[in-house]
Amino acid sequence: MWHMDISPSKASTFSANDLIEYIKEKIAPEEEFGSAAKQFQRQLIEFFVERDVPSNAGREFYLSRAVDVRSAHSG
Repeated sequence: MWHMDISPSKASTFSANDLIEYIKEKIAPEEEFGSAAKQFQRQLIEFFVERDVPSNAGREFYLSRAVDVRSAHSG
């Protein structure tokens, strides 16, 4: 998991907000996507952060979603 630019200390408390930050900074940064970045980030956030979230979602859930979004980005 650490190859994803998520430090062990960050991983120990990883949250929805951390996943949003990860998407914006590592997956769909404005520098890479230009004027389309905000819309693309929003779509990724809706799908990977907000979709089908269990009521007890914690760090494991959001780390798993980080793996999912990274896999989708790499593939």
